[in-house]
Amino acid sequence: MREIKYNKNFKIITVIDPGADDFDFIENEFKIERNDLEEFKMPYHLSDYDVRTKYSFLVISFPKEKNFLKEALEIENVYFFFSNTFFICLSKGESLVNKIIDDILDDPKISLPNTEKLLYYILKSLLKVYYSILRTIDHEINFLDKNINKLPPQILNQRIVFLKKNLILFLTNTKSFYEVFEEIVKNRMPNFRRYSHLWEGFLDEVNYIYVRLEDYQLIIDGYQRSIENILSININKNILLITLIQTLFLPPTLIASIYGMNVNLPLAHKNYAFYLILFFMFFISILFWLLLIKKKG
Repeated sequence: MREIKYNKNFKIITVIDPGADDFDFIENEFKIERNDLEEFKMPYHLSDYDVRTKYSFLVISFPKEKNFLKEALEIENVYFFFSNTFFICLSKGESLVNKIIDDILDDPKISLPNTEKLLYYILKSLLKVYYSILRTIDHEINFLDKNINKLPPQILNQRIVFLKKNLILFLTNTKSFYEVFEEIVKNRMPNFRRYSHLWEGFLDEVNYIYVRLEDYQLIIDGYQRSIENILSININKNILLITLIQTLFLPPTLIASIYGMNVNLPLAHKNYAFYLILFFMFFISILFWLLLIKKKG
């Protein structure tokens, strides 16, 4: 679905699930290189920025705002092609970016003298998704901290493994986002020069998010090691209990094996032989038990 909107200073074209006709239109109308448009078909693309002769090409990869603790994190790619006279946004399905653009255009308080200012407002709004996920991670870490000695280690470990998987993907995504804008700000790339102070502040925010995620990763790694140690101790206790039971039954098993042989054995023909052997079995087992307890103490 293609939609063209007009600002007094430039055209805004948003395309949802673009097809070949949309690519032909954009290529012919705005002289966008076909190879750049074809990148949209890639299933996953890290954030990236390139400069062409007549336009700039920016790919933004950002997480979808879903239940971070119960669902696998999904990454969405949005492709921007922009110059002084046009701003093109390509997205797959109903993207959050399309809603952001509509909200910006409908807000009478926002002035859009150029495409750079529009892009700044879009990216600034996208950071709300990042902050929302940060709050979710922070809440989950507080939960783990309060319940690490209360809940079963297996349940805690499942939560930590799922959280860590999403966190690694989120961290990788944020890293590429940060690296792209670090290069843009430091090198004062084309179409990012009018509002350098705004982009420097934006870069600081992305860096803050990235550093927070690295800190969270270290904390979660520590929790995971603690839980794994608890699980390992529990497994060792179970192995010790099984070994103890086997050890206690070794003497009675040996005596029973000996008196099960079809040969003449001492006391075999006595009336009290069974009770005497039974007593001897219990006596040796109790003796072993006492020795093990004493050794453990």
